[in-house]
Amino acid sequence: KGEPDAALSDSMGDETELLEGPVIPLRDTVIFPHMVAPIFVGRDRSLRALDAAMANENVVFVVTQRDAEQEDPEFSDLYSIGTEMVIGRTLRMPDGTTSVLGQGQRRVRIVDLLQSEPYLRVRVAPIVEPPAAGIANEALMRAVLALFEKIVQLSPSLPDDAYVAAMNVDEPGWLA
Repeated sequence: KGEPDAALSDSMGDETELLEGPVIPLRDTVIFPHMVAPIFVGRDRSLRALDAAMANENVVFVVTQRDAEQEDPEFSDLYSIGTEMVIGRTLRMPDGTTSVLGQGQRRVRIVDLLQSEPYLRVRVAPIVEPPAAGIANEALMRAVLALFEKIVQLSPSLPDDAYVAAMNVDEPGWLA
């Protein structure tokens, strides 16, 4: 709880836009900005958070929990950095879990816990990533693309279009 620290304020600019919303803790999973990924929601609090997100703009904050074995994580069991995720579709499974397909939007830092029950609800501050320029970043991006090209060639499950899409990315964070 508390105010964002000085380093956070510097990375966000002069005006900090604070957002509020439900949180879904993730086990052994990290969702990055621009990443489209499925997540499986089964815990009662997480299902309630998902319902709240669906009722209000389809936005949820996904945050990795520190210990994947923790069955009912509390606020202190979560990392402070997560991702704002827009929910694209949900599918209720016969076993009671829900499959959610969503896309990460931007990184966020949790500023404050607003409620713990019936689901975790937090206030977050978006993290603005400064534009990366320079020869070193360009060289790193080329190295990543070269390695990714080899991965696509060796993997039967990755289409050639994945490499073409990666070639058209001009931001290091998005490429990662």
